Amino acid sequence: MILLPPSNWDDALIGIFKQLGITETYGKLAVDEIGGGRPASGLPVVSKRQAANHIRNLHAQGITFNYLLNGVHFNGREFTKTG
Repeated sequence: MILLPPSNWDDALIGIFKQLGITETYGKLAVDEIGGGRPASGLPVVSKRQAANHIRNLHAQGITFNYLLNGVHFNGREFTKTG
């Protein structure tokens, strides 16, 4: 069985993930350009810089990170050059 827990952007969890043999996690900012599958009200507010540092720290421990992109509707923007 592969356990794939969400990240809450807390670097203290990285050691626990490592101990448990977790090699991958995922997360989402409370507010971003796309929106997604996790309700913002339940997410900690961190900056893009804090998130980037957290992801770097995960990678340093051999843990990959997936950013959650579950936008419902992009009004066709995803098919444009700027989108």
